[in-house]
Amino acid sequence: MIFSPNYYEAIQSPNVKLVTDGIERVEAKGVRLEDGRLIELDLLVLATGFRADRFMRPMELIGRNGIKLEEVWAKRPQAYLSISIPDFPNFFMLNGPNGPVGNFSLIDIAERQMEYIEQLIDLVRSGRCREVSASSEAMRRFDVERIEAAKKTIWATGCKSWYLDAEGVPASWPFSQKRFQQEMSRPQLEDYDLVEWRPRGMSGALMKYHDQIYEKSDHIATITFDNPKKLNAMTGLCSPPSPRPSSRFGRTMTYGIKLEETRVSENVPFNIVVSPSHP
Repeated sequence: MIFSPNYYEAIQSPNVKLVTDGIERVEAKGVRLEDGRLIELDLLVLATGFRADRFMRPMELIGRNGIKLEEVWAKRPQAYLSISIPDFPNFFMLNGPNGPVGNFSLIDIAERQMEYIEQLIDLVRSGRCREVSASSEAMRRFDVERIEAAKKTIWATGCKSWYLDAEGVPASWPFSQKRFQQEMSRPQLEDYDLVEWRPRGMSGALMKYHDQIYEKSDHIATITFDNPKKLNAMTGLCSPPSPRPSSRFGRTMTYGIKLEETRVSENVPFNIVVSPSHP
């Protein structure tokens, strides 16, 4: 796409020549082409654009089990709805691969994507999960549909452009604006891998934490201590206790915990019920 009222008029001027031959090198007098010709220049303007398919690279992103983004994107950059990549939890992109960057208003696109991402972040902040990323099956299904639809778009009619990947498949969003708006309205959680909250090294309904057994229900962790002094092991994590009566225990204390140690998110509270053996 060229947004200019006089580009085609200017490129046909007698003093303008479009040269598409390969450049061998830039010399003191100008540009040496691969066929040996020297194009003498008084001024050289570099307007070569950028590698649109690189996105955040050459930064090295490492996902689950040490997988690297460069390996995942060896064939072509891809992301579920241009936002999430399987096995790269809690990593979200604005205007990622296969987004409608050349289709609609970029401002509207980014705003809708951000609202979508915020809903995914809220899953972690609320304690529903500690990791969220698109599933491999959802990514596969979306990419198969996208590639087939892309082959029928205007970008696949024989022209050369940066929209095309190494196999000539257009990398842009091939669907309608209405579908994009619908997709961005709410994440379909069945298309995501949600890793539930687990302290490090713990699994199952009954878990062990600082030598104490607790059970997890509705994202509320209840830890039973046989000695309140063991709370010293959690120094720096607990907020001041607030005693309250209980028919089940002689005395209980509720703590708010910052979950830095579990790598979930900061300032997400859950309850600890403390039951001293000797009140």
